[in-house]
Amino acid sequence: ILKSAGISVRVLNMKPYKDPDEFISHEGAEAFQKRIDEAINSFLFECDVLRMKYEHEWDNPEKKTEFHREVAGKLTEFPDELERNNYLEAVCFRYQIPADSLRDMVRRIGARRPVSVSSEASEDDYGENGNFVKMRQKKKRDKEEGLLEAQRLLLNWGFSDNDHPDFLMKYLDPEDFSHELFHDLAETAWAAWKQGKRPEAAAVINRYMEDEEKRSETAAVFNTVLPEGLTSAEEERILTESVRRLRKASLDAAARKETDPRKLQDIILEKAKWETLHISL
Repeated sequence: ILKSAGISVRVLNMKPYKDPDEFISHEGAEAFQKRIDEAINSFLFECDVLRMKYEHEWDNPEKKTEFHREVAGKLTEFPDELERNNYLEAVCFRYQIPADSLRDMVRRIGARRPVSVSSEASEDDYGENGNFVKMRQKKKRDKEEGLLEAQRLLLNWGFSDNDHPDFLMKYLDPEDFSHELFHDLAETAWAAWKQGKRPEAAAVINRYMEDEEKRSETAAVFNTVLPEGLTSAEEERILTESVRRLRKASLDAAARKETDPRKLQDIILEKAKWETLHISL
């Protein structure tokens, strides 16, 4: 949760005690401060946890290689080359691993992972770090398109002849719609609902008759429908996931802008609550 909110995380080792109160009661405040100063980066902590799996077999070359392979696999998760290299150097120093050997292993593992490449990709995209770049780009595109699809679907539901506006107004507001046009459509819908009226799709489409791009995007909203034959439970799941996706993206955006630690903590806690959301129709 903290990482997704853009917070740099370090892990405090309080062994053999279970919490700060117990630690300080036995060791004192100075010893606790020393542990704080020695807190390690969360990625290195995860590597330490992996290392513990091989604690009793560290003299076995095969097991040591398995550990190196697991660490290399985790390093491929960093799409940014500079950040990946910084962590690679830190891991090599910590566990006395030859940097060139681990870098080759990271490259081989990254090259084996399936990557979706667009037909417009240039040959430069397939260079030494092409896979990492394409993985990052694909993940970003998928996330953005999924968010747009959720906005289209929720707006379509809102303009349809059903009771979904009650649910939409309970959980969302127009600010949760990040796409400029969809935000405008949401404001129109919310304003009508608050007056006890139903927004008119035809009037909305006519508003953009002179703007071909907006007219096309508006039409896409009203053409975004669910497949026929879905059960009520399936519709509820899709509605829940769509609302959750919008709120999560909205909270992520707020977290990136927030500088007050307390307000940021509130955002993180609210984000955690949305993970358990379930909407019943």
